[in-house]
Amino acid sequence: MKIIQTFAVLALMTGLGACSKQESQAPATPAEAQKKVEAAKPAAQEAVAADTAKADGVIARVKNYVTDKKYQDAFNTLKELANTKLTPEQQKIVDDLKAQVQKAMASNSVGGLLGK
Repeated sequence: MKIIQTFAVLALMTGLGACSKQESQAPATPAEAQKKVEAAKPAAQEAVAADTAKADGVIARVKNYVTDKKYQDAFNTLKELANTKLTPEQQKIVDDLKAQVQKAMASNSVGGLLGK
C-alpha cells in the first residue's frame, strides 16, 4: 500500500511542479490535491502490478536455472532484480535463492579444486 501512496504522491508532486512555474495560477486546494492523488492511483497500481509480474517472471527463471544446476545463469539472472521493488514475499524468495545459488557455486568451486 505504501508503494501506491508513494507513486500517488510523486504523481501529485509532478503535477504541482508543472503548475508552480505559472505564477498566475493559484495554488491547489486540498480538495484539488486529493483529486489528483485519486487520479494517479490507477497508474501507480498498474506500475506496481507490472513490477510484481516482472519480478515473478525473473524468480521463475532463477528457479529453473537452479533446478537445472545452472548456478552462474541463476546468479546473473538475480542481478536483474537489483533495481526492482519487491514485495516482502518476493524479497524472501530472492534472498533464499541467492543463498542457495551462492552455496552451490561455492560447493562446485571447492569440488573442482579437490578434483571431485
